[in-house]
Amino acid sequence: MKVKKPSDHISYMFKIHPNHVQQQLINQTFGCVRFVYNTILHHNLNESKLNSF
Repeated sequence: MKVKKPSDHISYMFKIHPNHVQQQLINQTFGCVRFVYNTILHHNLNESKLNSF
C-alpha cells in the first residue's frame, strides 16, 4: 500500500461567475467573516496583553 506524502497533495482551481445577487451575498458573507475574525483577534490580543508579565 502506498502512503501519501505531503508533496502528493493535489489542488484544484475553479473560476466562478456569480450574478449580481450572488456577488452581493458573497461580499456580505466575507464581510461578516472579516468582522468576526477581527473581533476575536482584538479580544485575544487584549487578553494576552493583560496576562503578560
